[in-house]
Amino acid sequence: MQTKRTIPATYRTGIALPIIRVNGENYDISRLNRDELSDLRILVESAMADVDTKIETAATAYNTTGEQSDPKWFNAARSARRVLGVQVQAIMAEQTRRKRDGANLQHHFFNAAREMLGRDVFGMIVDEAERRRDAEKAK
Repeated sequence: MQTKRTIPATYRTGIALPIIRVNGENYDISRLNRDELSDLRILVESAMADVDTKIETAATAYNTTGEQSDPKWFNAARSARRVLGVQVQAIMAEQTRRKRDGANLQHHFFNAAREMLGRDVFGMIVDEAERRRDAEKAK
């Protein structure tokens, strides 16, 4: 009896892809800072747009002239598009994880500071933080 092999959900969604390869370069998304991760997402989305444009150009040529592009090239382009899409999902998942972890840390820090600093000192810090936030909004 043959058993059916399934791909774990984390691999299907791209969440477990720590290394992203785009334009011949490898990037370890777990080691990139927030700005580098955003730049990488833009780079991958740009590569996706380039592939989409090439696929659309080939499809348009087929619809207007009837001349079909090389099937191997077309399948490779569609596969590349799928891979780039999975990579974007992996980057987005990493960005979401970091945002969630950061919010969690802020919550615990806020509660620990409230307990450890006392009402007066904590109140002064909150007032100063609100003043700085409002000053930044006014810029």
